[in-house]
Amino acid sequence: MLDHRQKVLDGIRENLSEYGFDPETTCRDCLAALQRIAELSAAAEGDCLWSAPSHPRDTFKSEGDVLPFLDNLTNHEPGNP
Repeated sequence: MLDHRQKVLDGIRENLSEYGFDPETTCRDCLAALQRIAELSAAAEGDCLWSAPSHPRDTFKSEGDVLPFLDNLTNHEPGNP
């Protein structure tokens, strides 16, 4: 999301505007939610399991795929790429 912000905004605009989603607000809210998930995950004790639903086109297939994304996410403020 952070690396392709304009593409994400364009996708929201093209696919969700008709349902009342503002691209900037939606993107910022999604990033804030992901940051909160990353914070809660970092604060959790014990082992965490990778249990997200998977789709054949998902970018993240394993814990190793998602950790760099989470590290990058926690270093950004919502709305600031």
